[in-house]
Amino acid sequence: TQSTWGLHSSCRGMQDATECERLLADDENAVPSPASEETSTLPQSQPKSRRDGMIRTAWFFARLLTAGIIIYFFDDTIHNKMCNFWFRCGCTWNWAGSWDRCNVHRTTPGPRCPWCMAKPRSAWTTNIFIVLCCTAVFAAQDLGMARLRKGLRWRVVTAICAPLVAYVVVSFSVALSFKIAAGYPMFMWFGDE
Repeated sequence: TQSTWGLHSSCRGMQDATECERLLADDENAVPSPASEETSTLPQSQPKSRRDGMIRTAWFFARLLTAGIIIYFFDDTIHNKMCNFWFRCGCTWNWAGSWDRCNVHRTTPGPRCPWCMAKPRSAWTTNIFIVLCCTAVFAAQDLGMARLRKGLRWRVVTAICAPLVAYVVVSFSVALSFKIAAGYPMFMWFGDE
């Protein structure tokens, strides 16, 4: 204690060594201030929140990829039936002949389905564009539901319904634009050959 008594800045100028020892003991037993605790725990909590954010982001992209794949296969399954619904062309399910009976194959003069006759530069809008729009709607609803902190049942219902509604709306818009651009006489239940 004699060497500490002489070196410690608080003990300089004191006449009694026991008073300096008591002062040093108080310094060792002192409780750290709340400000020093916050700064000491901040670096430890920051990586955890960053890791949590990275996990949430990875989970979001996994859901988005899964939704995109499901929407793609949904479109692949229903695309020809939707083509027939919009244009009454004769397209049917893939397993029942697909576009074999489509009016695009007929040898007699008459209107031909604008979706089935689409050139590659515009044909992508009949399927890829629709899938991308539905996937974007899924992403928007997923982020929106996360912000609203809705329950699981509500999130599942909107995760299914929002892309389905988007599929119908975007598919209708693309089909109508093809009908107008091609001058096709039939659309849904309107018009005749």
